[in-house]
Amino acid sequence: MSIGTRRRLLRAGGIVGGALFLLGGESSRATAQPGPAASTGPTILGRPLPDTGYIIHGDGGDTTALWQEAFAGIARAGRGFVRATGEHTISEGLELPHATSLLISGDGDAVLRKGKAGRAFRLFSQDQPQAALPILVVRDIRLIGDWDEVTSDGGDDTRCLAVSGYHRVVIRNVAGEGFRNMTFTAGDCDEVEIDACRVLRCARDAINLSGSRFVKVTNCTIQNAWDDAIAVHVPRNVTDVNRRYATIISNNQILQANGIKVLGGHDITITGNQLIAPHNYGVLLGWDPYWREGAVPHANVIIADNIISEMISHDYLPGQGRIGVGICFADAGRKISSTRVTGNIITKYKPSGAGVHYSDWGFGPHSGEHRMLTADGWKDPELIHGHMGKGIGIRITASNADDVNEIAVNGNTFANLAADVERRVER
Repeated sequence: MSIGTRRRLLRAGGIVGGALFLLGGESSRATAQPGPAASTGPTILGRPLPDTGYIIHGDGGDTTALWQEAFAGIARAGRGFVRATGEHTISEGLELPHATSLLISGDGDAVLRKGKAGRAFRLFSQDQPQAALPILVVRDIRLIGDWDEVTSDGGDDTRCLAVSGYHRVVIRNVAGEGFRNMTFTAGDCDEVEIDACRVLRCARDAINLSGSRFVKVTNCTIQNAWDDAIAVHVPRNVTDVNRRYATIISNNQILQANGIKVLGGHDITITGNQLIAPHNYGVLLGWDPYWREGAVPHANVIIADNIISEMISHDYLPGQGRIGVGICFADAGRKISSTRVTGNIITKYKPSGAGVHYSDWGFGPHSGEHRMLTADGWKDPELIHGHMGKGIGIRITASNADDVNEIAVNGNTFANLAADVERRVER
């Protein structure tokens, strides 16, 4: 079939390895079909711009070329949307088009599945969109990686969705499952909103929004992230305290992950989250002099009404750092300003001891796999430290850690920990 014939079929709604429907081509007319005799295709009201709207139907086969064709059309138009139906196999990375506005959405139970297991590529990526104030919205779709076929972690090229440089990014009601690196990442964006998303089984951070300035992560479910569940870092070499960073992380449910980590910045609100069996820490604020992240000291921080339970001691997590704390401020040498830690519940209540292993709790990335992924590979450690946990409820390390006016800690509840609150003055 010639290229010209194939394109005519596509524009007419023909099926070529799946189906791509172009909404708003040059021959579009402002028509509506009344009554039961209407066409089964989409009804178009008004006159859409050419090449702006596409519907891609998948039947389980490889639809990579159809996605690339839709993105090419949107790049020509400078804006547009893609709506996916059915099941799609994606065999190579999809680079998002340079567009002022791009919407990717699913219809019904739309699924995009990474093909060619073990091959390193990202489902969606874009480093620097060449458009004025670009906006990206992804919603109502399920994205599946290759964790089940390749049970190991992968490099940065195996992330699910990775973008940077957008004016606004919204990811809503999107499921990311089984990716061998980070799942949703958006760096150096002006505003990012992640809402009602679901991340299952990822070998690195579930959500990483480092370098983005106004960030909201709300109402998400994250299970089995072998690094941070949610990470928001002031990027390396940024020391201007007047550069605006603001973070809200609220009402998320997290099972088995390093937890929530925010390195540096002002106006941080972490409230109403439930963290079960966090690896190493539930909530960590601090800075990382090695990677030079988080160099803007924390100010105007509220950590309130979170539930952190089933803490696992750092002894069982080689390579993850010796923290083992429910809520931790790791700000050695810096002053923390206007910080409140209140109303949190931090507990360890499941029994442990000789002969009790991690797998006995029934934890693990998926059914039948009850080990944890550490820097030294897959482990099923014996939890020998007894019912009383080794961890600390709240640890504050800063040059002004004893200043209870600037750093107020009150109304928190603790159970079965080595210490409730520990303050360390380190200059």
